[in-house]
Amino acid sequence: MKLVYKSEQRFSVNHLELQLNQLGIKTLIKNEFAGGAAGELSPIDVWPELWILEDTHEQLALKIVAEHEQNQQKGNDIDWFCRSCGEANGAQFELCWQCQTVRN
Repeated sequence: MKLVYKSEQRFSVNHLELQLNQLGIKTLIKNEFAGGAAGELSPIDVWPELWILEDTHEQLALKIVAEHEQNQQKGNDIDWFCRSCGEANGAQFELCWQCQTVRN
């Protein structure tokens, strides 16, 4: 079993888990609901962790994690305008907040 990703953002951990599972890589999330222990424990110690169960998948899993992190950095730098209504949306959103059109 190997740790491949740790983040304070539970959504990112869950998203990566789904990506790896779709490739047939079995995973386990530790600390998924440990956020309530922050204060008793260091905040970093309660961040959700994504583990792969089979070490043979480590290289592929780390590649997927690296791509995810690159996409997060790129995506967070650029706001976008909805093609339907012209509304400005933050880079982190995949749907227009005004009309719910999918970002292209």
